Amino acid sequence: MPTISVIIPTYNHGSVVGEAIQSVLEQTLSDYEIIVVDDGSTDNTREVVRSFSDKRIRYVYQENRGRSSARNHAISLAQGKYVAFLDSDDLFLPTKLEKQVACMEKNPNVLLSHTSYIRVNAGGEYIEEVESGTFSGKVYPEIIRGCPIATPTVMVQRNALGANMRFEESVRIGEDIILWSQLAKRTKLLGITESLTKVRMHGNNAAFDSKLQIIGLTNIIEYLVKRESHLPFYIRRSLLSNLYLAIGRNYLYIRNRHLFLKYLLLSSLYQPWYPFLSVARKVSAILHLKPRTRWRRIYGKFRSHVGD
Repeated sequence: MPTISVIIPTYNHGSVVGEAIQSVLEQTLSDYEIIVVDDGSTDNTREVVRSFSDKRIRYVYQENRGRSSARNHAISLAQGKYVAFLDSDDLFLPTKLEKQVACMEKNPNVLLSHTSYIRVNAGGEYIEEVESGTFSGKVYPEIIRGCPIATPTVMVQRNALGANMRFEESVRIGEDIILWSQLAKRTKLLGITESLTKVRMHGNNAAFDSKLQIIGLTNIIEYLVKRESHLPFYIRRSLLSNLYLAIGRNYLYIRNRHLFLKYLLLSSLYQPWYPFLSVARKVSAILHLKPRTRWRRIYGKFRSHVGD
């Protein structure tokens, strides 16, 4: 039985999936299996994956049902003690698996760990480092308010992913946050501050598409707030106020003032002071910046994170 099952869902990413697989093959820890689930690709994905002769790679084809279905299919096939997720356009740094497994072994009660990561452009060039690994400990229900975890940084104990702990297949945006939140409800999460993954940023990233942000935030409200009857009354109202304001901001970014005002009102109904406090915090942060950066930030966009 391998220590790790690396799950790579892919759809029409024949141009980059080989790089993702190669980044796993170059790991300093070699006790793993790679499960590539091809979610109905019509390009050369099959040929690219099968060009690798390494026996640790398993290629599985399914009709197009979405990345949640592809990941769940791979989980059902996984044999490792741990499951690591890698999107087919992203890359592991060479010590990723070794260092993350070591941390998990030292913290056997932790079901999920994640790391900081590096954002790169479509060509693989450095953009910035995201210090998401500081998000650690007992993070539920704060994780619902804003989840900084990038899926390719995550490692989970396989025995935690039972039949009732899988990706929501009916959800296309925000499905990862829903699962991480369910796990965070059961246990503390372990954040690793070192960046061990490269996440490719391009036009398909939900974090930079306001319309996708709106869909993702709406899914989070439906699955993580409205369906969670155990949440205390005041926490539920706080989360709804926060999430509705985030939806409103994204409507403002796409110049839909009518729906911006609607969600601003919804946010105010749950916590009358929250929208104004949120704006005040941002203004205060801006005023403490250097003049040139301050004005650049004023005209920039503040975005809520739904997922990469």
